[in-house]
Amino acid sequence: MTNKRKLQCAIASALAVFFVISALSIILKNRTGQSSGDPSANFSGEEFSGAPIEASELRVLAYSSFTAPWGPGPALVEMFEAQMKRENSDVTVVLLQAEDAGLLLAKMEAFPADVVIGFDQLGVRLAKSKKIWRPHGVFNSRYSDEQFLAFDWAPIGFIYRKGEIEPPQNFADLLDSRFESSIALQDPRSSSPGFQFLNWIVAEMGEDRAFEYLKKLKPNVHSMSGSWSQAYGLFTRGLAKITFSYATSILYHRISEKDDRYGFAKFEGSHPLQIEFAAISEKCNSCAKAKKFMAFLSSTEAQKIIMNRNWMFPVNEVALAGSPFATFMKEIDFQSPTLVTKDPEGLLKRWRDEGRQ
Repeated sequence: MTNKRKLQCAIASALAVFFVISALSIILKNRTGQSSGDPSANFSGEEFSGAPIEASELRVLAYSSFTAPWGPGPALVEMFEAQMKRENSDVTVVLLQAEDAGLLLAKMEAFPADVVIGFDQLGVRLAKSKKIWRPHGVFNSRYSDEQFLAFDWAPIGFIYRKGEIEPPQNFADLLDSRFESSIALQDPRSSSPGFQFLNWIVAEMGEDRAFEYLKKLKPNVHSMSGSWSQAYGLFTRGLAKITFSYATSILYHRISEKDDRYGFAKFEGSHPLQIEFAAISEKCNSCAKAKKFMAFLSSTEAQKIIMNRNWMFPVNEVALAGSPFATFMKEIDFQSPTLVTKDPEGLLKRWRDEGRQ
């Protein structure tokens, strides 16, 4: 064979290999949904045949006290991964942290997640207006709707130390000089309890009177923290004498610290009832595993972990039965929750314009 003939054969062989590789590349792109012509396919979780592709990683975004080593997050992750292994479906759960629940939506932009944990009623309204959420598939769950699954709840109000200060009995009491520079609050723009407090006074007084009240309250505000944990830390370290928190915080001190000094200031009328929710992002990657995780959150075993590590009432009545939380519920005898504002974004805008401390 001449050199010219050899060169022609080599070129023909190279072209054949090139076309085979190109064809295989196109087929693989179509099968994995990564074609540049379908940008949404990156999040569809479906193969070309229509059968789901499930990643081995489940990304869960939650607030810091949920994901902390002492919070319910790590224990729930360990239990869920073990459950999936028993079902021959290995998964690695990655916990992503937002400092406070009020920052969940903002954090989703930087940290895409399959499941988002920690919205309350006010946060749910914002979340529904900003993003699309998938049905979680858990039925007959207390407080829940099709997309947002309730996983715990608690009345919320002011916590104080007995013998240190006479507790307030209403909003007018909070203006008293005995609370000067003593009240640790949370910023409603970043903190869900902070937003609950703002909504509470608006529900009780009306918006205009509520913002006038906030101006009068300023001398008694010790600090306006970005998160619940920051504000509560100031209180427990003795830097503030009273703080806005969950009634169930008292149980933490009683059970974990054997400290009975903490009390819940019951106001005349109703208290806010904060209910916490989890939801599946419309852009989930491990969508089927996300639904399994949502069902797991409602199980008795998971609800007991949430109750005893998040220090909130469980939505699962079986988990509540016979626990100190069941006895405590009768002790605080909470009343109906306040109404939720119809325009949370408008309320936050007014806070930014004139109400911040």
